[in-house]
Amino acid sequence: MIFGVDMKIRSTSTVSKEAYIRYCPPGDYDDLTKHIREEEGLFPGAPIIQIDNFESVMSDTSIYIRHNVENWRKYAEFKIRCYTNLQHPLKFIDIEAEMFENYIKVCGPLDKCETY
Repeated sequence: MIFGVDMKIRSTSTVSKEAYIRYCPPGDYDDLTKHIREEEGLFPGAPIIQIDNFESVMSDTSIYIRHNVENWRKYAEFKIRCYTNLQHPLKFIDIEAEMFENYIKVCGPLDKCETY
């Protein structure tokens, strides 16, 4: 289990894994948000987090992310977009997520997700 100020990661695997998690660099963030704003009329509602070896990490992992959404019940069930390559922003995976009073729960495995 990994803890951070705003994120907790819980794995059901007994095999030790390394996961590198970081905020998206400003240049990459700007390029991605510009593209999806122009192409789809969307704008990210949260920081973009990069996870190396994403598919392996999400195969048996739950991620809990703190939020401060006041009317969280309105968004209790939703999907998070996961881009596997920031150079191709129209190619992404939708992962089902659940919002609770203080956190968002994102679960693998990815084989249950929609790919675009």
